[in-house]
Amino acid sequence: MPALPKFFINNSVVMISSRMEEGLYLVPTAFVNRIIRSVLATAQTRHPVDLIAFVVQPNHLHIILRVLIPEDVPQFVGYVKQELAHRINRLLGRRKRTIWARGYDSPVILDKAKTLKQIVYVMLNPVVDNIVAEAELYPGVSSFQMFESQVFTKESIYIPRNEVPKLKNPAAPWRETAQITAHFDRLAQGPSVIEVTLTLSPYAWRHCFTETEALSEQEAREMMQKALIEGRAKIEEQRKESKKTSFQPPSELVRRSMITAYLPKKFGKRMLCHSSVKDLRVVFIACIKRAFAEARLIFKEWGKGVYINPFPPGFFLPGRAPMASIASIALLIAP
Repeated sequence: MPALPKFFINNSVVMISSRMEEGLYLVPTAFVNRIIRSVLATAQTRHPVDLIAFVVQPNHLHIILRVLIPEDVPQFVGYVKQELAHRINRLLGRRKRTIWARGYDSPVILDKAKTLKQIVYVMLNPVVDNIVAEAELYPGVSSFQMFESQVFTKESIYIPRNEVPKLKNPAAPWRETAQITAHFDRLAQGPSVIEVTLTLSPYAWRHCFTETEALSEQEAREMMQKALIEGRAKIEEQRKESKKTSFQPPSELVRRSMITAYLPKKFGKRMLCHSSVKDLRVVFIACIKRAFAEARLIFKEWGKGVYINPFPPGFFLPGRAPMASIASIALLIAP
């Protein structure tokens, strides 16, 4: 299907999802987790967004964020995907191998109820996917632990690409955990270390809706906790129906190969928005389509050298170029 337009508005809630083309590269060893946190923290430092919830599984990631500056969102996502890909390839001793599937999903979440539902989906994602019995047991990178502990910052260091070593045996990466984490510890003590902080803003969503902007953080937390309880109950009910009762212990999740042959079995439909209110979703999609059509017309005028009409808000602004180079101009609405 054709790629959906990218449309970001400041002070909106967006859910980012991206999946790897194949493989289960992000095995949740201690050193892989440190690389992921370093990349997320560095991306957030360079391209600020409010991270509301996130989870990184071996072959995909979900991030719910609040848009602060629209231009920062695609740069944040691009940095995360690009830099994780480079570091995975370094670990595996490969060059210029594609890791992620093309593009990413980025629907806007339009209302409070759907926002809470999607936050629960992200925080309980390893449970939803039957990876672990409880979210507390997931050994990978997730905002769940930060939310539960109410410690919303995680100190890290910038780990340069060239400081990521090649694994001796990618089929058993856990055996090199002590060696690689010790290397990262030495980097943290070095004179040129760059410290970065991963910051969670779990209640930032309340600023995005008229009905919740007056909520206190405590009230927002109580709403999220209630939604988590309901989400857990629903998962438990589904498990009873499917008779799913046994799970691998977290230690076994860590002891996995980074070169496992795996092709995704689930491919969700890409969407422009999420909403619990059908009429709201219909109105939003109609507005987006009108704005997209307007942007295309304006861009054609720009191609003729007519720059009077501004682009609709929310779309990436294309650069002005000589008419001979018009074909090379990339819009933000492109994937």
